[in-house]
Amino acid sequence: MQPKVLTDLNPPKRPVVVQLRLDFGALLTKREKQIVQLVTQDCRNKEIGGKLLISENTVRNHLHNIFRKLGVSDRLQLALYVIHHRLISSTATKPKRNPPVTRKKAVSRAQA
Repeated sequence: MQPKVLTDLNPPKRPVVVQLRLDFGALLTKREKQIVQLVTQDCRNKEIGGKLLISENTVRNHLHNIFRKLGVSDRLQLALYVIHHRLISSTATKPKRNPPVTRKKAVSRAQA
């Protein structure tokens, strides 16, 4: 009985897909990035559709593609993925609020 010769001493490499998942910019389309941005601002599908001038069903289709590409299953996992990989700045995840309105007291002509 002859000994078997090992022809491949290199261990198998990780799939390229795992490496690409971290490259957010190359993986998602411009529209998908816009949707991710709005999801992290806690917008619903209807709101996203209104802001991007697309139907709610189209938003759902984009979300399905985003979930598949990033390997997440829902909006919460998507938001956590975005935060964990620092794909958008922390200020971008918070909705912008209008500054409080300060009103000066009206000065009557008699006091002036």
